[in-house]
Amino acid sequence: MRTLFAMHCITKRNLNDNYYDEKLKRLGYDDTNLPEDQIPSERDLATGQVDESLIEKGRFQAKLLAEQVKAVDFEVKRIYCADQKRCKETAQIIADNIGYPCEIITDKRLNARGYGKIADEAMDIDKLKHFWQHKDVITNVETMELILYYLVAPEKIGAEPKSKFKARLNSFIQDPSINFNDALVVAGSDVWKRIKKDNIFYAYKDEDKADLRRGQLAQVDFTREKEQKTRKDKDASADMAR
Repeated sequence: MRTLFAMHCITKRNLNDNYYDEKLKRLGYDDTNLPEDQIPSERDLATGQVDESLIEKGRFQAKLLAEQVKAVDFEVKRIYCADQKRCKETAQIIADNIGYPCEIITDKRLNARGYGKIADEAMDIDKLKHFWQHKDVITNVETMELILYYLVAPEKIGAEPKSKFKARLNSFIQDPSINFNDALVVAGSDVWKRIKKDNIFYAYKDEDKADLRRGQLAQVDFTREKEQKTRKDKDASADMAR
């Protein structure tokens, strides 16, 4: 089974990542005199369900991704992407620039985890965790409540519990109607981290990468667990037949 994974490209709220700037400039990207709303913030905020579009840099990143897709040893026949602007725009730019027809299929099960009030107030998840470690010095009651609810009862602030987030991702990956062969999946960083952490897949194209950046591809195996289960079921059936 041959599947690629790519994170959606950059929006104004994403961490300012200069890793690919030289390659992007060779494609024509110019980061001088950008409007303020096109300049990435210095923090990677928990946007979750906030539906944001790519900035100019993100559009150039997506073109770079298309070049990488063309360089792999198989032709991508379909792109599955989250039903959010940043993912759909990334998928569309890739499809428009790979040089051959490719179907785009959106699926809400790939959407980023929602963080409710935290996202509404543009709060940084890492900062919340830091606050929690030093909670004895916090005097702001509202901040303390946000931290507590995010960590203990996220649904109280409109956030999606990890269990539900994980369940819908599993539902997508285990859906028999999804054809992962010669496919590209485009989703957010929290989707990547969740399924990597749960060992649903863990197969980098480059084993030396510590993690996946925007603008990079990973070669993955979404079907490993299903195939193992199928083999076990077949073995059990064979044992009973004996």
